[in-house]
Amino acid sequence: MFFLVAIVLVGCVYSTARRGCAEWLYGGANDLRRVRMGCELEPADPECALIRAQLTDKLPEAATAWDQAVRLSPRSMDVLAEAAVVREMNGDPGDAERLLLQAESANHLWLPRWSLANFYLRQGRPADTLKWVRLALTRAYGDRRAAFRLCRQAGASDQVILNDILAADDPENLSAFLNWITEEDRLDTLEQAVPRYVDATLHGKHVDPAASPAVIVSGVVETLLEKNHPAEAHGLWTRLLSEHKLPIVGASTHQALTNPSFAPAIPGAPCFDWRIPEYAGIEVTRGVPADGIRFALTGDQPESAELLIQAVDLGASRRWTLDYEYQTRDITSERHRLEWSLIPWGNTVLVPADHPAGKAGAGPDGWTHESVSWTIPESIRFFRLGFGVRRILGHIRIQGEIQLRNLRLAPEEPGTGSSR
Repeated sequence: MFFLVAIVLVGCVYSTARRGCAEWLYGGANDLRRVRMGCELEPADPECALIRAQLTDKLPEAATAWDQAVRLSPRSMDVLAEAAVVREMNGDPGDAERLLLQAESANHLWLPRWSLANFYLRQGRPADTLKWVRLALTRAYGDRRAAFRLCRQAGASDQVILNDILAADDPENLSAFLNWITEEDRLDTLEQAVPRYVDATLHGKHVDPAASPAVIVSGVVETLLEKNHPAEAHGLWTRLLSEHKLPIVGASTHQALTNPSFAPAIPGAPCFDWRIPEYAGIEVTRGVPADGIRFALTGDQPESAELLIQAVDLGASRRWTLDYEYQTRDITSERHRLEWSLIPWGNTVLVPADHPAGKAGAGPDGWTHESVSWTIPESIRFFRLGFGVRRILGHIRIQGEIQLRNLRLAPEEPGTGSSR
């Protein structure tokens, strides 16, 4: 019995020592000779076999090394994918395909499917390329633009990508595609893609209960505006409003001004609602007064600050009037100037305001009614409406409050000088 135990112990010590020696030889080594020696000590070690295959760059030893690595790691995506690349480079695409399919059958994940898509593109098989891109996208994560570009290389149009490659109930991939075609100014499929994205987000397989349709399309609308595509942005906005897929308070397809009562904004609402820039020294409160907005200025704000911005469609008339009421506290006209501005979208040249249509002065409640009119250039439809405050030279920065309410932007009746 003693001799049997001793034999077992000696065997264990020998095995451990051999294993340790092998790991010392190949661990962290870039010396192929040392790695070979380690693999000879531990021929069944998959890590050593992989390192040896990666370091071997000459045939036929490289092919033998990769065969051994695959035998010891038949389910490893990395081993099978690397072995397939070597096979393909050595003129054996059939064996490369077999290894990639083996990797995919063992691991239904992004890497083997993406590797297959690229392999078939290199082999001139576009149908198989698109098949495996479609399957790869079901396990995609992160940036998908490379997948969409691969589809184009395989001859697929944006319409084919949208209808045949992307699942209709997958909002993440549809979102990535939507942002991609918008960034690249490829807008042919935008009208079809956005509603599908909205539906997928609300009713697809990965529905986010907190998702808002306004948030969904905000990035697309903003990008279109930034790229000077206001007509496409507005068309998207009004279509989704008319289909009741944008629950924006105060939004309407029948009026030029969105949300004139300054109802609380849905985060990420597009620029056809109010944009309120943030500044140090300015505090903004919606709903004070009722159906209005208040700006409290501490004196630390910039000398000139644009407080409100909205993109507006003024294609219905050439002459427009903005009516509003305002009230100030501790702010005088000698020290400041409150200004409304109108600029063609994508331009920097102000449309000069006509003389105010009327100013009744402050009423008994302390509110001043005022209006301003513009005659807009022909053939220009979209404008940037802004409201701001500017310090008059020679005076200190303003400290006090500005309140606005009862905004209305309407076209004037021809020949009457009044808005309807």
